[in-house]
Amino acid sequence: MRKLMLAAIVTTFAASAALVACGDDGNQQPSGGGGSGTGTGTGTGTGTGTEGGMNTKMTQTVSGDITADTTWTSDQNYLLSGTVRVRSGATLTIEPGTTVYGEAATKGALVISQGAKIEAVGTADEPILFTSELPAGSRSAGDWGGLVLLGKAPINEAGGTAAIEGFTTDEIYGGSDPADNSGHLEYVRIEFSGIEISPDNEINGLTFG
Repeated sequence: MRKLMLAAIVTTFAASAALVACGDDGNQQPSGGGGSGTGTGTGTGTGTGTEGGMNTKMTQTVSGDITADTTWTSDQNYLLSGTVRVRSGATLTIEPGTTVYGEAATKGALVISQGAKIEAVGTADEPILFTSELPAGSRSAGDWGGLVLLGKAPINEAGGTAAIEGFTTDEIYGGSDPADNSGHLEYVRIEFSGIEISPDNEINGLTFG
């Protein structure tokens, strides 16, 4: 079975499930924290984070493919525009206290492709937050896509591989490596996610493939 280290994540996702199941009460605030560092990758831009439900940190809009090792630092926000894919061979590291927003209009989602990794290790005091870009009081389940992890472990499917429903053929999972490892998630909160990608095809807030 593919290994994904989920230490200390069960309670945070349980809390997220409760949030996803209901509308925004207007009292939740994105987590934040100090930090520094640099990030690399393709399809990125910068802007201010003062619109919608974002906090006042600078916001970097991310789109397209991430093909090189990249770090998202906690001194700014990140806005997922469309499907952002971390490609094989690249590792996305997310610092504690970082907030990642999903864009509703473009059905923003983050996909960790086969052969790629995510290292999102927050702390109890500085969790990593994935949430809606919409203002407090207007957010609800299905505002944006979510987080998708695709591995190479054996699956019960003819041919040994399958695609995530609603996505393109880029979102393939399954294989012959039971020791495949897609990275680490610790103290990560995902809320207001689970959008319809195509008619009758939705992704969950957190999808394992």
